[in-house]
Amino acid sequence: MSAAEARAHDSVDNRPRVDWLALEDDVWRAVAKFLRLDVYTLRRTCKALRRILPLADVPKAVQRARKLAACMRNLDHFRAPMGTTPENLLERKYSYDPSRRVPLFPKRSNALRTVDLLLEAPLGELCEALGALRESSPQLKRPFANWLYVQPVHLTLRHRLIALRDCRELEHLVGSALVRPLPREEFGEAIKLFYDLGLITKSPTYVELCQLWYNLACFGHHELMRELWESHFTEGWEFYATHRRRRALLTWRCDHQMTALEATESAWNYRTQDAEERFGDDPGALNHLKEDIQGRYPPTIALLKKLCAQHLTPAMMQSTDFLNEDGPPD
Repeated sequence: MSAAEARAHDSVDNRPRVDWLALEDDVWRAVAKFLRLDVYTLRRTCKALRRILPLADVPKAVQRARKLAACMRNLDHFRAPMGTTPENLLERKYSYDPSRRVPLFPKRSNALRTVDLLLEAPLGELCEALGALRESSPQLKRPFANWLYVQPVHLTLRHRLIALRDCRELEHLVGSALVRPLPREEFGEAIKLFYDLGLITKSPTYVELCQLWYNLACFGHHELMRELWESHFTEGWEFYATHRRRRALLTWRCDHQMTALEATESAWNYRTQDAEERFGDDPGALNHLKEDIQGRYPPTIALLKKLCAQHLTPAMMQSTDFLNEDGPPD
């Protein structure tokens, strides 16, 4: 259609029109919250929107996601020195030993900037940034699934996973002197996201999932355990595989030869005695701690006993064998 035809068409078009720029600024800000990384595309459409949606008001997680997206292109050109693992990542990165001449990554490299962005982000902000990148994958220079397994990214996210797997209740970020309590909701959302992204090994045969389940029980995360059991640990698996996975989680034993149920009962007794010894002279603090302990452990123990009764025979509950998912179905 030529320009003249378009003007003629517009002159007889009586359909109602919307003057988008006449909308209230708050409406545009509400829209921007749902766009995540695409908010930058919206800002580029006109100067009015750049005024309404200033960069300073873009959520920090989205700003971090944008910086990560900008670093995606050359990540595969750099690899960490041999022997670098998620466990010793910080030691390798911040070592000042002059005898170690090989740096973690070249200075000013995209790999080093990516590692810094992933290490310094608070857990909730990190998860929001990863979610924004996953949703915007078609617009990225590298598919999100491929970027996730490039060595610098995978190494750093596996390092962040260590704190989740150990159920640490305090978060101490690299580059910050502050230590903050980690909200249980934020912790739970991170566990589910890391599991969905495949950063947590999903097979109990490789022990990692059993360790996570065991630690969740020891710290009384009964609501999260119930949700993981009913959805994440069963989705996409055949009947017998799900059956074996559940038995593996319930029968795996730690170095002290305790199952998740036995360890939870022991943790309940230990934390109760510890609270009485430390705060026996302060009834207010003692009652607060006991309420917290009662809210965590009895529901967790009840959940584990119910699951054991449903999925294990009495002989299995007494056995010390680890029923991994490679065993024959009964």
